[in-house]
Amino acid sequence: MKGIFVLGLAVAVVFLAGAGCVSPEDPEQPDVSAGQPAETKPPAVETATPVTGENSSSRIRMSFDDREVIAELYDNPAAEDLRSMLPLTLTFRDYNGAEKIAYPPRAPDTADAPAGHDPAAGDVTLYAPWGNIAIFYHDSPYASGLVPLGHVTSGLENLTAMSGEFSATIDVLE
Repeated sequence: MKGIFVLGLAVAVVFLAGAGCVSPEDPEQPDVSAGQPAETKPPAVETATPVTGENSSSRIRMSFDDREVIAELYDNPAAEDLRSMLPLTLTFRDYNGAEKIAYPPRAPDTADAPAGHDPAAGDVTLYAPWGNIAIFYHDSPYASGLVPLGHVTSGLENLTAMSGEFSATIDVLE
């Protein structure tokens, strides 16, 4: 009798343990059959490197209201394409309490761009789906379609202090 009870208990434990399993055929549930966690962070994006070389300038200046922001551009097609459009005067506005955005006359080239980016304060990016430049003044979560262009090296506090819409001229520093 005691053996039947233990056997019944063992069957119940196995049944209850299996109740939390996910079938790979169930479209409502993530496939964890390959040992992957149910929630995964997007793959890490390789850190872009600054532009280097004797004949290329890797720094840009953003001037507005007697203030300036200096940024170093990365060595990627999108950053190179943005630099080829400079100088530009763009109208920036706040977006989501974390970034200032503006629309260049055309979206920079996104050839070989990563699938997304996990922006930190100071990152200069392109949001490819909308074609806008986004300069982050607060860290933000990973976003698909976000392409790193560069990083602010000085003056981020000047950008953060701006409210409402404002015009800024972006040019290449020699």
